[in-house]
Amino acid sequence: MKPDEILKALRDFTERERIEFLPPAPDGEPVSDYAPIHKYALDLKNGAKPESAAEDLFTALCKEGLGFQPTRQGGVSEGIVEFRLSE
Repeated sequence: MKPDEILKALRDFTERERIEFLPPAPDGEPVSDYAPIHKYALDLKNGAKPESAAEDLFTALCKEGLGFQPTRQGGVSEGIVEFRLSE
């Protein structure tokens, strides 16, 4: 997907107040056309830790939407940060 399509998919996803999951069906519709958003929602549905699901989605958004890989969980002078984005 192109970055503008990813942003549209993210906007569409975050505008929802609720997502209802129906029982699995062979031709069920995905939560989003952007696979990492769909995976994020399914991970939460299936009991994954929310921070792990968010980490995977954030990493995919950075890589595919912005073209860089963030550094995960780095130390800083006053603690730890989950992601570090280089200038």
